Amino acid sequence: DGNNGLVPTRDGLPGPTIISGARNATSIRPDIHHAKGMECIDCHTSRDVMGDGYAYENLYEQVEVGCEDCHGSPTERPRAREIVRENEEPVRESRGYKAPVRPGMTMVLTSKGRPYSNVALEEGKVILYGKRDGRRHESKVITGTAEHMIAGHGRLECHSCHSRTVVQCYGCHTEYDQGQLGMDFVKGKKTPGRFSETEDYRTLYPFPLALDQRGRISPVTPGCQTFVTVRDAGGRVTAEEYVTEFKGKRQLRFAPFYGHNTGTRAVGCGECHGNPAFLGFGQHVVEEGTIEATLLCERSDEKPLDGYLSLSQGRVRAFSAITREGSRPLNGSEVKRVWAVNQCLVCHADPKDPIYQKPLDYERLDACLNHSAAARP
Repeated sequence: DGNNGLVPTRDGLPGPTIISGARNATSIRPDIHHAKGMECIDCHTSRDVMGDGYAYENLYEQVEVGCEDCHGSPTERPRAREIVRENEEPVRESRGYKAPVRPGMTMVLTSKGRPYSNVALEEGKVILYGKRDGRRHESKVITGTAEHMIAGHGRLECHSCHSRTVVQCYGCHTEYDQGQLGMDFVKGKKTPGRFSETEDYRTLYPFPLALDQRGRISPVTPGCQTFVTVRDAGGRVTAEEYVTEFKGKRQLRFAPFYGHNTGTRAVGCGECHGNPAFLGFGQHVVEEGTIEATLLCERSDEKPLDGYLSLSQGRVRAFSAITREGSRPLNGSEVKRVWAVNQCLVCHADPKDPIYQKPLDYERLDACLNHSAAARP
């Protein structure tokens, strides 16, 4: 839902579908788990949703499920353990399921080391059973596959490659007018002070990447990118397009984000390594070692609204923050390593190519290029 009929979402245009209230809607491809008939609770545990008895400072710390639980990591298969007692939690929790757990079954473990109540290890295969319908889903294990063993990809979150879309809303302009009445839904009546909001741009793809709170490379989205204007009771502007402070200075913020829109087809190597928008430069044109932003922040004629990095004469600079502890944009060295891979992708476009199973030897690349030049007539 694009919120209103004026917000561009694709190719600079709104829509393409207009729905009630002059709102525009864009269709997205379904998440692969949803398409196969799974529900939210088939992945998320009761402890994810209802809590596990601990008060976490941040809600994402309560989440205990991850892609690696069922699909494995590049180097390790999913973990599991046998259920030996009839009063263990998976047995008790699954009593109302179509496919309940029984002692003797081997259950896959969550990222926090607790057994799932609906994901079992059977004859070496990871099998997920729908909690409500009992449907049997076999999970593909990716451990040891060439495309997941690429050198240099060790910090990638799974959804960095396998997200189909990431919703991004840029330029949220909020006005608070003390001279107008606004509905107070708690009191059930209009009270002094009205909020109104407009938005500049909303898009789904490509999406920027940065380091998340786990120190891994993840999609990020504006969170929230708010410009605030305040009018007093007499209509005088007391604050105009104000950007709040974060970590001691006024700056826009992005947050790590999982869009729940996973696909089997990953983002192409050439897309990620060749499009600076994936690294946080926003919409742009490239010219002689400089990236010129084309969707500019109104508080600066240099900073892109839809990014947080700039490149001038070969120097990378970050000007927006990534929220959550330990998060940050990619630095200049990391950005240049990403782009350096483009020299190899010209000839080696297949992610299963053996050259990507070990760190790239750029001296070998130079020799290859020199050899090709020498071989020309």
